[in-house]
Amino acid sequence: MKRVFLSFVCLALFVFSSSASAAPTRQQVESLLGGYEFVPTAAQIRALGPGTDAVLIAIANDTQVSAIRRIRALGALAYVPSAAGEAACRAVLALGPDTVGIDAYRVGAAANSLGIIGAALHRDVHTELAPFLQGHSPMVRIGAARGLA
Repeated sequence: MKRVFLSFVCLALFVFSSSASAAPTRQQVESLLGGYEFVPTAAQIRALGPGTDAVLIAIANDTQVSAIRRIRALGALAYVPSAAGEAACRAVLALGPDTVGIDAYRVGAAANSLGIIGAALHRDVHTELAPFLQGHSPMVRIGAARGLA
């Protein structure tokens, strides 16, 4: 009887610890990014745990998702620095410094996040971001300036 109880306790601990470290669901992340007035804090994004960067990248790349969520996903990558997040930001920056329209907001968010991610991962991104300071859109220039700060 004692062994059965100990086995049950060990199994329960394993299940609990496995679910506690699981990546957040896309629905959890999207619910944080979805409000128009509410912007999630760094602590709220980090609290989602490991794998959050992959979910944010998926949202940022999904053209079926609203523009505000895609932009916020790019911005939130700064709170969970990773090489994958860095690559996702660079992919958006490939649109160039003269991007206009809604994509200018995406480029600005990516520039800001790349600067923060670069600092966290001890990478120099200054030469990559400098051209965006001359971009056509104020959102691109602001994002680059914040990323370089």
